[in-house]
Amino acid sequence: MWEFFCQSCNDVKVDKKESFFVGDAAGRGKDHGKSDKEFAANCGLTFYTEEEFFLKDVLGSKEKK
Repeated sequence: MWEFFCQSCNDVKVDKKESFFVGDAAGRGKDHGKSDKEFAANCGLTFYTEEEFFLKDVLGSKEKK
């Protein structure tokens, strides 16, 4: 599905090195599964949990609250 999107459904070339996926199914005890983390891995994308992305400085900005 990801490759189809990148090749057929997007007018912009996808840069996997600059792309990432944020999800809540990371295989932790409280999660409903690990499908988000596996999807990112299968697509070759960096994966962040919602806490990592929204509560920490993962994109290099000086201030994120």
